[in-house]
Amino acid sequence: MPARKMWCIVPLLLIPHLALASYCPPAGKRGIWSREATYLCSAATKEGFTRNIDVYSPDHRKAVRVTNDHWSVLIGERIVRLSLQDSYVSYYPAELAWSSDSTMFYITQSDATSEINGFHTEIYRVDEQTVSPLPGLQSAVQGHFRERHKCDEEDYNIAGLSWAGGSNDIIIIAEIPPDSVCGPRGYFGGYVISTAEARIIRQYTPQELFQRWGKLFGSRIRENYANLTPAERRKDP
Repeated sequence: MPARKMWCIVPLLLIPHLALASYCPPAGKRGIWSREATYLCSAATKEGFTRNIDVYSPDHRKAVRVTNDHWSVLIGERIVRLSLQDSYVSYYPAELAWSSDSTMFYITQSDATSEINGFHTEIYRVDEQTVSPLPGLQSAVQGHFRERHKCDEEDYNIAGLSWAGGSNDIIIIAEIPPDSVCGPRGYFGGYVISTAEARIIRQYTPQELFQRWGKLFGSRIRENYANLTPAERRKDP
């Protein structure tokens, strides 16, 4: 069984415009923030969109099932569901990645009405019986990033990049949206966060992130990095 199994229900395949409107790559697609993540498709401007995706954990014993705008977790033969509010997946860009030890996953998604801002990341722990959210990680990053990049007009985008040490740590991206009234637009920094303590362990400039994890940059971060000046690339988050 492959580590990722993904398919899309496309209604009335004989009707060309509906087939195009319901685009969802059957072989999967890399995330726009992280190439390690599985892209969960976007219904933006697409009528007739449906979504039915299973993203399997590395040990193949669990899977996150995303059906339209909600998810559940398959643990063996059991299906675990959270409340509708807690298991919501935006129809705008979203992506998901399991930790290498198959005990956690994150979902990065945008609840905005565009594909530019409104991104946030939730992290969940999965054992043999339950699925539990890990609080505090996003707020820790938002708070630290805001200290150096004060902007009263908006929140910053928060996205997952990679896991480290199995599920002990997670690497999070904080980004100033490309259409922000604050600047520099598209600037981003990286944080290594302890999942056990919701504590920032280390921070990285864009250049340091690129040197260490550039191969994981999705299209969003690659474009941002290309547009930063050399001085902005060396700027601390």
